[in-house]
Amino acid sequence: MNGLGTESGFPYDNICRNDNVTAGSEYAGTWTITPETGGSTVDVTISNNEATYRFCNQNFLGQESSGFPFLPQHQPPGDEWMSPAQEKITSVYGWSSVGVLVAVVAILISRIVNYWRGFFYGTYTPRGDDQKIPYSEVPSISAYIPEVNSSLFPYPLVACKTDDFDERLFDWTDPDRPYSFYDLTKDAKVLLRGTDISSNCTFSRVAHWLPEDTQ
Repeated sequence: MNGLGTESGFPYDNICRNDNVTAGSEYAGTWTITPETGGSTVDVTISNNEATYRFCNQNFLGQESSGFPFLPQHQPPGDEWMSPAQEKITSVYGWSSVGVLVAVVAILISRIVNYWRGFFYGTYTPRGDDQKIPYSEVPSISAYIPEVNSSLFPYPLVACKTDDFDERLFDWTDPDRPYSFYDLTKDAKVLLRGTDISSNCTFSRVAHWLPEDTQ
């Protein structure tokens, strides 16, 4: 908009020259001009062939016929003040502003749509390349399993059932005892026996499903 105003409004004097209209004998001669705001008087000599000028509003925003985009076509009929170069550059700025506005609106709508889609659809962006190695075949396979450390046991106590997933998911091994020895759900069944509380409601659940071709 700044560039458009700079180019289209030059020279900013709101004066347009009348084509093929001269001062004529009515205004020819020497005239004394006295400023209304005070100051020194000035003598001005006008010849018969002196060019004449008229007021023309060069403010695009003040034009009743102006619209968006601001183009040379919006100059008031009969009061066109732009030179051919001004009309060309104003057209470039005007249509460029349309392109920028369309791009901004499109980006804004896209972000709003993606924002609302996030409430209803999950998003996933893969990183890296597929190595064609199933998770269950990774030699160093390990998964998060809720555990509780205790100074009374050499290995962590497992805060979930150990019957529903492959024991390879543990990142530690007790050579003397099975993982079920550290399964707190088994102790909870004994402690909660005779109550309305089930051990299934007090512990997290971890499950692991192997692919069919690896079972």
